[in-house]
Amino acid sequence: MADTADNQATGNTETESNQRMPHGESALPPADHPIWGEAQLMDGISLKGKSYVFNERARALRRPANVYGHNGIQVGAWYPFYVNALLNGAHGHPVKGIFGTHQGVISLVLSNAYSGEDGYDADDGDVIRYVEMGAHKVTPLTQNAHDRARENLSLSASYEYGNPIRVLRSYKAGGPWAPSVGLRYDGLYKIVGVRGYVNEKEGKYFQYRLERVAAQTPLNDLATIPSEDQVASYRQIKAGY
Repeated sequence: MADTADNQATGNTETESNQRMPHGESALPPADHPIWGEAQLMDGISLKGKSYVFNERARALRRPANVYGHNGIQVGAWYPFYVNALLNGAHGHPVKGIFGTHQGVISLVLSNAYSGEDGYDADDGDVIRYVEMGAHKVTPLTQNAHDRARENLSLSASYEYGNPIRVLRSYKAGGPWAPSVGLRYDGLYKIVGVRGYVNEKEGKYFQYRLERVAAQTPLNDLATIPSEDQVASYRQIKAGY
């Protein structure tokens, strides 16, 4: 599994305790490359066809993501792609939007457009309303499978145990809080409320209310991330090495 060079991989939810690493045979970038070289933006990652994959340098650089809290990551950290967030331990899956365990969500990537309508996802910055996986597809016949889905159980566990969740916003989320390109780590949130809904197919689902933990860098201060230099570097990634 890997990010594609033409389009960042997306997906709404995933909960897995194991962390998948996208590997592949490809030419190792020059160590002195200004973008792909050692200690640079894409260090540990190679270009394989149209995909970004971990290379041999990734093993020494990789930080495990299965840790609650900031995990040593600075609020406002910016990543070009999911694979960069995975390498740095910000998120635990290279494609899916939720990474967690039976004890709750560890990290969550907001990557869908948010309508703000009642019963749907909505992003108001310090407050996020997030619906379960498959919320608008579940029917009475699929209700049991929906309720038992690991992704949805992980959300429920987060509400029960109150563990903090790392929230990253993708440019694909759009709206005033999303970065212009890539993904940005916007700090810790906690699930503080839950509300039940019934969709048009008579399937039942939950919407969770996440609130940003206090005493973090204000979201307004993160609006300039990515910087002009970071956006320029993002564009240079496309040129390869």
